[in-house]
Amino acid sequence: MLPDYPEFKNRLLRLLLRKLEERVRDEPLLQQVRHVRYFEGDSCILGGENADTGETGFTELATESTAEREAIIKRGPMAVVENLGEIAKDLQKKQVQMMFAHISQASEKAGTSVDAGGRPFDFDLFIEALERIQIDFDEDGRPRMPAFFVPPTIAQQIATKLPEWEKNPEYKQRVDNLIERKRMEWNDRESRRRLVD
Repeated sequence: MLPDYPEFKNRLLRLLLRKLEERVRDEPLLQQVRHVRYFEGDSCILGGENADTGETGFTELATESTAEREAIIKRGPMAVVENLGEIAKDLQKKQVQMMFAHISQASEKAGTSVDAGGRPFDFDLFIEALERIQIDFDEDGRPRMPAFFVPPTIAQQIATKLPEWEKNPEYKQRVDNLIERKRMEWNDRESRRRLVD
């Protein structure tokens, strides 16, 4: 009977999984998200400063990859390592899709999503989106604008229209008024905040 080398195989598997995880996290959007590893259980409790606390189950993310027997015989572990990039890209795609699905669901629940109802993206729709979200401010009183995630076609429209909007004095005044209202809301939130000793 041939030797099995279970200790070596387990170390190799752990190394491959660590390298795969590093490659998945190379995705720029995923780098901005805090990751927490749960070692047991089938659910966790999520919540935050502005979110409802609730229990949620875990969602399995999986992808399939094969290595031909001949490739493994010829190249050994490298036959598997060569597929890591492809596996990581697929897992990145699935993780980002899952993240946006959760964000969309939370945004709908919180009432911060905007449905254009088929109308083209314009300044009024942009202001409506800003009205629905919470804006915080830094210590110098400058707004810390949140990230907006829109389809590429809308992003292109925004990039095209933004310079025009910035030159329009009426639009500038509307944005300034909105920012001032958001600053007052932020001041109210900050004044009600409890400080911990």
